[in-house]
Amino acid sequence: MAGGRVLVTDAEERSVVAAVRGLARAGYEVTATSSQRPAAGFWSRAAKQRLRLPDAREDQLGFVERLEETLERQRHDVLLPGTEASMLAASAGRERLARLTHDGSSRGERHRLTEGDGGPRLD
Repeated sequence: MAGGRVLVTDAEERSVVAAVRGLARAGYEVTATSSQRPAAGFWSRAAKQRLRLPDAREDQLGFVERLEETLERQRHDVLLPGTEASMLAASAGRERLARLTHDGSSRGERHRLTEGDGGPRLD
């Protein structure tokens, strides 16, 4: 395994299945997570491990706690949230997760959903 280990959330989403496959093809060992069953990403041979997590939209704290437990048990080089809800939850739990993995945020800022003139956006 040349690429490292990546934990990808939201394996029930088709776009995430494509990411799992692409990462595996590039040499990464991929752990796919989902809050739903069935999850298309769980059926992919590209995912070396499959884990259930609480739904980030319904239980943000539970989602972060389970991610933290998973990352403490097994090192992953990168956490790749597959949806906006997971990205926002991981961002909110950044202090807990940052010591365990890299989340891809280059600025070290939290993301939050804001309402403005143009509708919801990430700041």
